[in-house]
Amino acid sequence: RCARADRCGRYRDRCDGTREHTERLEDSGRRSARAEPEEGWPLSTAVPQQLGGRYEIGELLGRGGMAEVHIGRDSRLGRSVAVKMLRPDLARDPSFQARFRREAHSAASLNHPSGVAVYDTGEDQYAGNPVPYIVMEYVEGSTLRELMASGSRLVPERALEIVDGVLNALAYSHQ
Repeated sequence: RCARADRCGRYRDRCDGTREHTERLEDSGRRSARAEPEEGWPLSTAVPQQLGGRYEIGELLGRGGMAEVHIGRDSRLGRSVAVKMLRPDLARDPSFQARFRREAHSAASLNHPSGVAVYDTGEDQYAGNPVPYIVMEYVEGSTLRELMASGSRLVPERALEIVDGVLNALAYSHQ
């Protein structure tokens, strides 16, 4: 049985409880990210093409409970960035907007080698709705989830290196 089946709010109604089924559902969710826009964003584009007059929005990189992260391009500085946007259904709620702003300020105040840099934050309008966003450093590579799902065996030294980076960043963020 999949350990996530009873906690998975996103797929609980469609999950048969096996890890393979949950992973298939997650994969289909990633593939259809632009095909199924959130309420308030039109079907033709699903997400804004540009934010802040300079950040061109590309493909979906990841999705969390409050926001989506897309690859982006800073047209002013000519660099790749990661753009985190508050979900449209939550962007209309002032308490979620405040929470998102606090996250942006907290993340921007951190400067640690194991964390990404925050370059900018702002709010734009799209289809008549607010779109709060955070622009961050884009780090190319695979996620820990992808690494673990690959089935490749991780040598103990590499596992310790990853855990050490995560724990050091976590400790730094709580100072």
